[in-house]
Amino acid sequence: SGSLEVTVTDSSPWPTLLHRYTFNDPQGTTVADSVGSIHGTFHGVGTFTGSQLVMPVGNPPPLADGNPNPSAGWVSFPAGQGIVSGLPSQASIECWVVWRGGAVWQEIWDFGQAATPGLSLGGGSYVMVCPSDGITGALRAEWFPGGLVLTGPTVPMNVLSQIILTHDQDRQSDKLYLNGQLVDSGVNTWLWSQLPDTDNWLARDQWPDAFFNGTYE
Repeated sequence: SGSLEVTVTDSSPWPTLLHRYTFNDPQGTTVADSVGSIHGTFHGVGTFTGSQLVMPVGNPPPLADGNPNPSAGWVSFPAGQGIVSGLPSQASIECWVVWRGGAVWQEIWDFGQAATPGLSLGGGSYVMVCPSDGITGALRAEWFPGGLVLTGPTVPMNVLSQIILTHDQDRQSDKLYLNGQLVDSGVNTWLWSQLPDTDNWLARDQWPDAFFNGTYE
């Protein structure tokens, strides 16, 4: 009797963690990147518990001029350091949050550039994830303007949820996951490098919507 041996070589590198934010920082302004070197800055009102960043209840929308309400809480990442524009062609953004509910279009994270940089007055160019959109109340990931939209069930309130957006430029494919389940996928021709990487925010977005009402784990 003969034998057959097949050797399969996978030339693809193993995934590498590029940035990690554990939100276990002491109360203050720094949100440390424990893996990379792109540290965030906390602004406004909120509490670091040692394992979480808790935003104020009912985290309010920005003022009429597009600047944050002094009673709001949010995080910014520095411009021009490639937190998204410098990502490899295959990359994912994962977050663990507790959403308290409330207004639609609260964005968990939003990376890109506002139409008027630094101000939440609408428009711009970005990729974002929000727990409940203003159309059907769906979990939503979107590349704006005119890019791919992925949706899923509304993020459950007051429980810990995992949300992942994967972006594969080589296959022009994005996928959206909620608590380990694939909820939507689609064809996407955008490149990470197309994002201006100027206004990179947690809890705040490019439009005058309410800030994220919840907790980052």
